[in-house]
Amino acid sequence: MKPCDVELIGCGALAEMVYAPVLAYLTRAGRVRVAALVDPNAARAAGLAEKFPGARVAARVEELPANDGALAIVASPPGVHAAQTCALLAAGRHVLCEKPLATTVAEAEAMIEAAHTAGRLLAAGMMRRFYPSAQALRENLAAGVLGAPGKIDIAEGGRFGWNAASPKFFEPANGGVLYDLGSHVLDLLCHFLGEPSESAAELDTLGGTNTNGVLTARWANGWEARVRLSWDTALETGWRIQIGRGECRWDGTSDGPLVCKMNEAKWWLHAQPQATTRHADAQGWTVAFVRQIENVLAAREGREKLVAPAEDVLPSLRWLEKARHAAGRLPQPWLSPVELAGAARLSSR
Repeated sequence: MKPCDVELIGCGALAEMVYAPVLAYLTRAGRVRVAALVDPNAARAAGLAEKFPGARVAARVEELPANDGALAIVASPPGVHAAQTCALLAAGRHVLCEKPLATTVAEAEAMIEAAHTAGRLLAAGMMRRFYPSAQALRENLAAGVLGAPGKIDIAEGGRFGWNAASPKFFEPANGGVLYDLGSHVLDLLCHFLGEPSESAAELDTLGGTNTNGVLTARWANGWEARVRLSWDTALETGWRIQIGRGECRWDGTSDGPLVCKMNEAKWWLHAQPQATTRHADAQGWTVAFVRQIENVLAAREGREKLVAPAEDVLPSLRWLEKARHAAGRLPQPWLSPVELAGAARLSSR
């Protein structure tokens, strides 16, 4: 089978640390050919071009030559996802757009409409859906195997250490920690349980970019969830699921095991769900990125359905947007009354 042409849009930290090794693996496997690298930073694009010498380098997606049916992976800052994706779809490409799919629901809906008009695939980059543990957890929750609905407590965060290539990553328009870590967590919650019937949030925005947040939600069937996110404080990352028959724990950020303890049991049970396909040359969480791209390639060929179609992330985007615009101010007791008054003025702008 002829390799699919892949165009990587955005050559920053995500491209260097994740997509370059993943695409190199898929290139060796004969599944893809990296045809183009796009980034306004010529030096970053040139650095990746050394790993993919046959790739064309461009500063903007509009500079790419016609390549109908190619797969474009949009890994640029979230604020430009919508414009780049719509242009790529109109030019006949299929698109895998990294999370968050867009910074507003309206942008996401426009992207989905552009895909329908072009007759092309639009997949959301929700690679955590491809963890076997996540798939097993979803199936067991849906089947009611774990018992009556209960409470889910999720924490994820630590001191920010991502090698962001541009300060644009930290612009308020890109959503801060809420849209960075939160897009993964809220997507999985919606993927597992559907869109919540009630939700609330507290953020430390203070007129700039949020770096900490607490979200709560309820579902009509009885589930409740609390989510804590941080870019500056080490949290005990993981999912704790209190259920009718006991408790389950999962790391949530990796392909780790599900750890469960049923009521009256003396021991915790570690279960490591197995993927249907194994990739000996890809390691750890990179396997999920490999599976994600393979899923889009198979959908392009009509052999599979998309695991994360763009339409399927609209519930979590609605939740994110509501949290962003209706959030209360996260308590910060270390601030003085004067500072709190200033924070209130900033956050009201």
